[in-house]
Amino acid sequence: MFQIEHLHPLEGGIFRRKVRRDRRPELPLEHPLVFYPKYAAETAAKAIRYAKMIRNAYRIYSRVMRDQDRSAYRDIAILPPEEDELETLTMFTETAGGAAAVARKHWNDDQRAKVATLAATH
Repeated sequence: MFQIEHLHPLEGGIFRRKVRRDRRPELPLEHPLVFYPKYAAETAAKAIRYAKMIRNAYRIYSRVMRDQDRSAYRDIAILPPEEDELETLTMFTETAGGAAAVARKHWNDDQRAKVATLAATH
């Protein structure tokens, strides 16, 4: 959306509806024989650009799905953090949100451990 319409995705749609009479008061109203062909050409050009983006994304998807080793792929962005990373990584130590997330994880771990010990004793 941003690349084609130059709008935030929440402000646009695949086909943007424009009305000829929706103009600023200081601007003259465009003639229908100018406005509608220009609007149709703009919509067609955007549709072509959307189709190219979809085609490129599908090519990447197809290449990934054909790869025999796709299930072996590992990336730091998709791996869960190791226990020591919660105390050493900057994103967890130098921001209030990161510190709160670490505190919440430790609290959840403590609660799970309490439940596990209760379940083991009964």
